[in-house]
Amino acid sequence: MKSNIPFKTLSNSQITKFGSGGLELVIGEGHAGCPKLYKAQYIDKTVPESISYPLSFGVMMHDALYLLEKEDLTPEDALKKAWDPKLTQKDFAEALDDLRNVIERGGVLPNLHTINVEQRIKKLLYVDEEYGEIYYQGILDWIGIGEQEDVLYFADYKTDRAPWSQQDAQNWVQGKSYAWLLQDSEYMEKELPGVDNPIIVGLVELTKFYTLQVAYTQEEIEAWRSWAEATARKILRETEFEPKLNKGCNWCPIKNDCEAWLGLPEHGNTLLEKLNNTPLEERIDLIDEAKETKRKLDKLIKDTEEEVYERVASQGAQQIGKYNFSLESSLSSKVVDLPKLHDSMGDKFYEMCNFTITNLKKWAKDNSLSIDEYIAQIESNPRLKKELRK
Repeated sequence: MKSNIPFKTLSNSQITKFGSGGLELVIGEGHAGCPKLYKAQYIDKTVPESISYPLSFGVMMHDALYLLEKEDLTPEDALKKAWDPKLTQKDFAEALDDLRNVIERGGVLPNLHTINVEQRIKKLLYVDEEYGEIYYQGILDWIGIGEQEDVLYFADYKTDRAPWSQQDAQNWVQGKSYAWLLQDSEYMEKELPGVDNPIIVGLVELTKFYTLQVAYTQEEIEAWRSWAEATARKILRETEFEPKLNKGCNWCPIKNDCEAWLGLPEHGNTLLEKLNNTPLEERIDLIDEAKETKRKLDKLIKDTEEEVYERVASQGAQQIGKYNFSLESSLSSKVVDLPKLHDSMGDKFYEMCNFTITNLKKWAKDNSLSIDEYIAQIESNPRLKKELRK
């Protein structure tokens, strides 16, 4: 029987990707995933895993921290070796500051002995009555011990730009999954033979701030396991895989084939009608959804306008839909192509180097040129002109 969970093995990233239908990976996070994208990536395998900018930065930092620990490199050398060229020079400076901050605090998890880094652990989650054994797996950034051999530590590196509270760490769903994976596992038997039921402590290494220490009760860990089983059961039996708008839509590789994304204008009108015709108490509950929809609409509008501009700039005037598009002169307060401006104005350029649009109009008039004719000579960034077709 074909399974909606590949190899019958679930992970935190799969839960996050599926996301919808009431499944939340972090308390208060909201819907972070989309069943349609989950199906495309994990079942149909028609798209690779999309990596957003924040995730690209985080992956690079994980690699650099791994090199700091595993190869004992300097922050500079670790960053050079782990660097992702898609990131910017500003990102490089930020990452280097973060790595130096970790070293200044005493290094990567000081006073602890490393057992493994980037360790994959797989464990039986439950036995499904229809699909058989369902497993759960995770990759732990770091595992180690301290002076007390009956205490096992695991760590997760976080590049968040805002600090966590102790309560955030206590609510950390991913951390509970790691604690469960370590409990009574084959990995424990292999790495710590003779140590029964060690105390498991999680370390949230916030690279920009500090390290938080957290331990979960057996009740919290079992509650996570029950939730993970319920999540697996829902994914296994999902048949519709309806799309769900979420904060990752802007980076989604299938957004141009997604009815939810393409239907944003209609969704926005529906929200507008609700906001206009509901009492204050109900409108408050719609605010977050409205803000998220507005962000996505703004992105969709920006992407569409850029696509039209690029087509007109490269191919000339276009008829698209019910509109004619062409490029026209744009009177802005900033002229980009100064060499061309200098060629046109000659020595007057130096008299008017602190120029404004008013000065340009005066100069054009003095030289018997219309402002449009003059601007056409120095234009470096023409504006897209849109006219309703007749």
